[in-house]
Amino acid sequence: PLFRSSMIKKVVKLLDKGKFKEAEDILRPVIEKSPNDAEALFHLALARRDQDDIWEAIELIKQAIKAQPRNATLYFALGNMQLVIPDYDEAEKNFLKSTGLDPNNVDARNGVAFLEIRQSRFKAAEHSLMIALNIDPDNVQALIFIGIALLEQGQHDTAIEHLQKAVQLDPGNAQGQF
Repeated sequence: PLFRSSMIKKVVKLLDKGKFKEAEDILRPVIEKSPNDAEALFHLALARRDQDDIWEAIELIKQAIKAQPRNATLYFALGNMQLVIPDYDEAEKNFLKSTGLDPNNVDARNGVAFLEIRQSRFKAAEHSLMIALNIDPDNVQALIFIGIALLEQGQHDTAIEHLQKAVQLDPGNAQGQF
């Protein structure tokens, strides 16, 4: 366990530095030895995604889900990857699976809300985002999305309050979003 923990930490550092091939060189032998190692599969999927091989990344995440079908993080990651290809219906299903397994997963709730907004389901998005903001009142993404959903429903004053809070919390990120 100690070796494994340090190995995963090393892989995460390599991924953070953009050294995807080096991370892969560590992960592939682990997966060859243990093809159902969900953690190694997950990190390899991130490396493949960041090298623009979204299809292999998706297959690796699906393999990880087979090994750990109750892992909310894996469903969230799969949903995010499905946004890229784009397969919005499957992405929404996987974000919902993630929130079902981890009701406090604000990022997955934001994913659901993004898709609801995209489909002009603004009231549903508002509901999803109110849950997210009850969990994390300072989540900038949720504040931006609820601002958009409320604007689309004509609730301008409340929308502006949420958008202003997002800008106050993270001026650079929030302004780039809208």
